[in-house]
Amino acid sequence: MNIFHRRVFDTYPAAHMTSSSMTTPRKKGLQLEKTHYNDVIATTGITSIKENTAHVLSIEQLRK
Repeated sequence: MNIFHRRVFDTYPAAHMTSSSMTTPRKKGLQLEKTHYNDVIATTGITSIKENTAHVLSIEQLRK
């Protein structure tokens, strides 16, 4: 992760990293499950969700 952080900040100097200690309380406040896409929703700073769809597009990369 240290290499990842360095490369992200080198490429995107204005980027902000968040940790689970920040996203977990926000997800609980928004009543969201623990998923990667809900982590993204929690980091946006929105205060309420009007509709949470149950349909998510998931693409799995298979080895050729």
